[in-house]
Amino acid sequence: MIKTLFLVIFLLICPAFGEVRSTMFTPIVKMPKYDKEKALLGKALFSDIRLSTDKKTSCEMCHNIVQNKSLTSNNMYPNPPTLLNAYYNFLYSFDGSQRDLKIKIEDSFLNPTELGSSKKLIIERIEKNPNYKFKFNHLYGEVTFENVVDSVYEFIKALVTPLSKFDMYLDGNETALNSDEKKGFDLFIQYGCSNCHNGINIGGNIISRFLSTDKYHKILIKVPTLRNIAITTPYFHDGSKSSLYNVIQFADKILVRKHMSNEEYEYLHKFFLSLTGQTPEILYE
Repeated sequence: MIKTLFLVIFLLICPAFGEVRSTMFTPIVKMPKYDKEKALLGKALFSDIRLSTDKKTSCEMCHNIVQNKSLTSNNMYPNPPTLLNAYYNFLYSFDGSQRDLKIKIEDSFLNPTELGSSKKLIIERIEKNPNYKFKFNHLYGEVTFENVVDSVYEFIKALVTPLSKFDMYLDGNETALNSDEKKGFDLFIQYGCSNCHNGINIGGNIISRFLSTDKYHKILIKVPTLRNIAITTPYFHDGSKSSLYNVIQFADKILVRKHMSNEEYEYLHKFFLSLTGQTPEILYE
């Protein structure tokens, strides 16, 4: 009830069309401050299967940042979201039930459907690794579960992708978007896409009921970010769409219902391409 009320209130206070550009979006023009050494340690832990109970699962296996994918081999669970710019999300988890990134990281380590580990087990396995133990002692003074979470938090903070063409446009550079991309942005606002996809992450702020025929039809799902949508396939909670054009067509048919022309599809597609930001430096290290 509270979640539904939040969505209704949000839509009621949505600014008028002419004010949307200046009030509903925030550009990312620089990286947030983060501790590079801690982030690199978190990056190593992010990919380490030894932190899971069965030594078969890592965070990276589902949130595959290197391949620009969000894939999972376990089709019992929703399609994992991208972690690019997750630092700026307002809500976390599939249903938006968590509002603290560190708590979400803790849950991912301990949740039986994810790594299924325990605080004690994680500490024991890290302390058996001389390299990890040295780095934790150097950076934190000791190995604790809280410090493990903090290092992964610093890594995720380093996954921000600033300075997309759209960011530069929002920041005042009128020539950052070409005419077709601007037409796509106008359609994005005109057809109400910005009612759900808004804010600094162009999504990730509210929950909504997804119109589908699968098992998730009756539950509320967090609206995803559209940042880097061109490189974060597959799409939707079930990973059912692999083409951005298919996503636009589906949204038109099920959500927008405006019977858009192929030309309008093309404008929107070009606008979505403008949402791709710079690749985080930490992924090259």
